[in-house]
Amino acid sequence: DAPLGTSDHCIITGTLCFSKVVSVNTWRKVWLYNRADWKSLTRALDQTDWSQIIGNCPSTSAEKFSDRLVSLCEAFIPSKLVSQSPNDPKWFDKTCHDAILAKNVAFDKYKKFPSEYYKGEFVRARNRCNTKLRNARRQHFKHLSRKVSSRSPSSASWWSIVKTTLGNQTTMIPPLSVNGNIVSSPEGKANALADLFVSKCKIINERTALPHVALKTDSVLSRPNIDYQLVEKVLSSLELNKASGCDNISSRVLRNCASSVSKPLCSLFNLIMNTGTFPTCWKTARVVAVPKTGKKTDPVNYRPVSLLPIVSKVFETIISKHIMTYLLDRNLITDRQFGFLPSRSTLHLLLSQHQRWVDAINDGSEVRAVSLDISRAFDTVWHPLLISKLASYGLDQIMCRVLSSFLTDRKFHVVVDGSSSRTHGIEAGVPQGSVLGPLFFIVFINDICVDIESQLFIYADDTTIFQVIPKTTERIACAESMNRDLERMASWAERNNIAFNPKKTNSILFTLKRSVVAAQHPPLMFLGHQLSSSESITLLGVTFNSKLSWVTHLESLASRGRQRLGMLRRSKSFLNQTALVILYKAFVRSIIEYCSPLYFGANATHLYPLHRLQSEALRIIGLDEMSAKSHNIQPLEHRFLVSALAVFHSAFKETTPAFVTQLLNRGGPNVDSLRSFSHTTVRVPHSRLDLHRRSFVPRTSRFWNRLPDDIRSLNSAQFKKSVNSHFLTNTCQLRMYGEH
Repeated sequence: DAPLGTSDHCIITGTLCFSKVVSVNTWRKVWLYNRADWKSLTRALDQTDWSQIIGNCPSTSAEKFSDRLVSLCEAFIPSKLVSQSPNDPKWFDKTCHDAILAKNVAFDKYKKFPSEYYKGEFVRARNRCNTKLRNARRQHFKHLSRKVSSRSPSSASWWSIVKTTLGNQTTMIPPLSVNGNIVSSPEGKANALADLFVSKCKIINERTALPHVALKTDSVLSRPNIDYQLVEKVLSSLELNKASGCDNISSRVLRNCASSVSKPLCSLFNLIMNTGTFPTCWKTARVVAVPKTGKKTDPVNYRPVSLLPIVSKVFETIISKHIMTYLLDRNLITDRQFGFLPSRSTLHLLLSQHQRWVDAINDGSEVRAVSLDISRAFDTVWHPLLISKLASYGLDQIMCRVLSSFLTDRKFHVVVDGSSSRTHGIEAGVPQGSVLGPLFFIVFINDICVDIESQLFIYADDTTIFQVIPKTTERIACAESMNRDLERMASWAERNNIAFNPKKTNSILFTLKRSVVAAQHPPLMFLGHQLSSSESITLLGVTFNSKLSWVTHLESLASRGRQRLGMLRRSKSFLNQTALVILYKAFVRSIIEYCSPLYFGANATHLYPLHRLQSEALRIIGLDEMSAKSHNIQPLEHRFLVSALAVFHSAFKETTPAFVTQLLNRGGPNVDSLRSFSHTTVRVPHSRLDLHRRSFVPRTSRFWNRLPDDIRSLNSAQFKKSVNSHFLTNTCQLRMYGEH
């Protein structure tokens, strides 16, 4: 516009349109289990004629079973409808609402009829309201503090209580920005999120021909023998606070009535196996959107959490254990897979890789590694190919028919603020939130390592390949070999309808040679992209730099730990000391100790920020070094050592994966200058570099050999407790051993 008056500045005008976001109160049904008549419920279940309910159709029988159980729950378990605004704090109840209402009424009267009398009425109502709100908040957090102190941190309910206590558990999803439009209604947000989630569960290429899958074994896995004792055992082990699915049958009811429902469920499960048909009502998931990092107004920054019927998970648990036992007993799962398997963990994989890298550097070699990223790995599993792979491992036609029925025609809907989205079908992917999902995925990806020349390690979908380069003259041969492997993996992905993301595929060169630069190594190519060499790489939450020092990772740990200290400070005003100790162990110390056997031998100056972090946490909690021990908070070097020795003991007893056990050098003359050795000692590897001397095997071997022979000979259950007591009473040895 033209300048205003005598000013030479022009006016810039604009129109901003705002829509008021109205928070909708949601109503939900809450079962009052503490007032339930369990005896009458059990008696009613025992008196039910289940032969009239469990018929010839699994889908109809499952629906009738659910209807019968829910109707009996409504008869013998009291319930109430709870309404709460998404903006209300957890402690805000009806009495608080009434107090605020009374205060507002008194204020309106005072404004309408100004007088000392109505002013006094308003002041008294305001004071009563403030007192009520203050007391409600105090009582709420006092109750939560008792719960935090009394429950196990391993339970899901404990984490839910803690998140509620810290105030970082929000149930409200703000208005979402979808294609430039603002979606604010609960139903609109639910549909926007559902559309996003369903778009990810697609086959990469619908024109890909189903490849032939060769038979992997002559063994055959037939259907499991399902009896009511097995069903009752699974029901009795259910976690009480698991969220229910669309059938609204809680795990608490199934567990408390296990003896009464095990027989009809046994009949239903055997009907499923006989007909090869999975109940339709068990295939629909209720999805809750959970925010990730990033703007909460962007639907992309939400991940789906599927809630499936508990009864379905009971059946899946029986089938999953049956298949897993068969596959492991016959060594049909590659030993390079560390994810979703018993007695395997991220620590085992990282130890296997890192020690081999350090050993190579100690020998004067170089190591070249590549970590690969699969795009939407779990959401794009091709169902027909998965069934073919299951059949190739010996699953008979009945098993494959049941599992095929389990995978097909699955549906989901998203729930936001009590409103549901449209129901969508799922074309591909393993069912998220299911028991069988992880097993399906490791079977699907199991043949990725076929014909690979490089060393390869897998944790679920996280795949890493590497090669040791003994001489500079072998750099070209190494690059050619790794490029062949990358081509094989690209071909595997194309055959299996899986897509790698070359932009998130990282390469790194581990070397201590000062004159070496990445440009002196031939390039690595993947899917037409040249992989650039990084200075650091993060694998399963642990950062490795090109020098294999721990400074980068430890700085990251200290930074994350300092952020968590703010949580302790905020909690100090309403949690007691016992609860604060539990929070510290669960939220701060757990970060510090993740995979600590890898870096417990790091340079003292690099570990110092972690020790300082624990000291600051103790100051916030109000504990000194001596009183901390009474709360089972030992010095970090003590906990690091005990953890490393526990892993070493498992490797020595050969209860860890073979790749970890192979790192130990048993028996023979000891390089550690011991005057004597026994059948429980190990040979300490020769370390040319301080980097190698401080790594897991050489450093832990020295501590191991100095332990009393009777401690080394203990079983796993007794060893950790004994070695913990040993170093608590011999703190001088703890410091002395670390220097040699």
